[in-house]
Amino acid sequence: MQILIPLTATKERREHAVKAVEETRAMEEVRAKVLADIARLRQHEADLQAAETRLKFYQDRSGWLQKRVKEGFEEVDELWNIGQKLHEDRAATERLRALVGTQQYQLANYAGEEWQSLLGYLKGEGGAAVSRARQVTAFRARHVGQMLAGEVDKPS
Repeated sequence: MQILIPLTATKERREHAVKAVEETRAMEEVRAKVLADIARLRQHEADLQAAETRLKFYQDRSGWLQKRVKEGFEEVDELWNIGQKLHEDRAATERLRALVGTQQYQLANYAGEEWQSLLGYLKGEGGAAVSRARQVTAFRARHVGQMLAGEVDKPS
């Protein structure tokens, strides 16, 4: 009569469960990073849109004030104030454009070899780049889990 004690089977199951938890945790960390980067990009884009709207308003107001000053109805000080606000908003707009671009590149980096397609999608470039970026995003979402699980070799 032979009795089998499943010591190794229990140990293997425990090790497998620990590995699965670690893989899930790693995938959730990557997911959280991506979502945080997307949120940051959307916030920068919203700030840029607001800055561009203010910039347009100050440009229109500046033109109107220049006419009023030439006609003698307004003081030059008011024009200087608007000019300063206009300058500040131009600088803010340029800074936000740079932040948006940087964030787009950072997000595109998650796509690996297909980063250019995703970057095109994030920049709003239409056509094949958008379609390809969607395919890549779907593929990467599936593939990242497999890479973290060790089922697929990580690309170099």
